[in-house]
Amino acid sequence: MKRAATSFDRYLNAQLKDAAFASEYAKERTEIATIDEFVRQVDALRLAAGKSKADLARATSVPQPSLRRLFSSRHANPTLETVFKLLAEFNCVLQVVPMGAARTKHRATPKARRSAVRGQGTRRQAA
Repeated sequence: MKRAATSFDRYLNAQLKDAAFASEYAKERTEIATIDEFVRQVDALRLAAGKSKADLARATSVPQPSLRRLFSSRHANPTLETVFKLLAEFNCVLQVVPMGAARTKHRATPKARRSAVRGQGTRRQAA
C-alpha cells in the first residue's frame, strides 16, 4: 500500500521541477547513497569476521567513538584515512566505478555482496 504524500513530498516535487535544484539534489542523493552503501558493506564485513566495533577500532587505530558514530549515525561521512584503514583491515581495495548506466552494471546484488563478504566475490580484491 502506497503511503500518502506529505507536505514535504509535495514541496520536494515542486522544487524538483527546477532543473538546477534537481541536478544538485541528484548529486547529493548519490553521495549519501554511496556513503551508506560503503558503511553497510564494512559493517557486513565486520560482522562476518566476528569483530565487535571495539575490536575493529583497536585493529584500525580509529577512535572507538568515531567508529561507533560511523555505524550508527544517519549522517556518516568518514575521512579517506578512516576508509583506507577499514579497507586494509579486511584486505579490500577501493574501486572507482563510473556512475550512470555503467554503475548499474557494476552494482553488487545482495547475493554478490554476501559472496564478497565471504571472500568469494569479485568486487573486493585482496590487497
